[in-house]
Amino acid sequence: MKLMFQPQIKIAETDAEGYGWSIKYFGEDQIYFAAGSGYGTKSVIIRMPDSGDFIAITSNWGNTPILELLRDLYLTSRGQPVPLPAEDQLADPATYKADLGRYAFAREELLKHLGMDREQLRLHAFEGRLFLDDELLAAGEGYLRLTYTDELKLFFKDRQLILEINGNRLIGNRVFSGQ
Repeated sequence: MKLMFQPQIKIAETDAEGYGWSIKYFGEDQIYFAAGSGYGTKSVIIRMPDSGDFIAITSNWGNTPILELLRDLYLTSRGQPVPLPAEDQLADPATYKADLGRYAFAREELLKHLGMDREQLRLHAFEGRLFLDDELLAAGEGYLRLTYTDELKLFFKDRQLILEINGNRLIGNRVFSGQ
């Protein structure tokens, strides 16, 4: 175990590689870092040797912004502020009132690109916020997006919800209008 966390190869001024772990500095804190991914999955682990603190994130959605989540969890654990999405970035539900409802997609496409084993997604407003299922939406330049990433973009055309993700386009037809 000692060899796992011992620097074997220097990769930057303060960063090195051990056996299976990267040894990095975040500010003045030394951290041990390991990450991996496979089709549709991502994971990351950090361990702080001085305090013994440990943060791990695993996801079955390949588009999860795990490094951003990891950074925010780390900063929160250190009592540092984490910026939340600004109110003016959030999508205004009134702008999309005519688009609210359920949209049917090809089940295999939602499974392949979003890791969802179902056929429908719901665009709805709750407490003055706009959501796609349980994901809070922000306004992009001519599209909707998730608040934490631009990897998934939403467009509307002729009673259709068009999702763009990693160069792929999924088209869902509205099957139910309203909330």
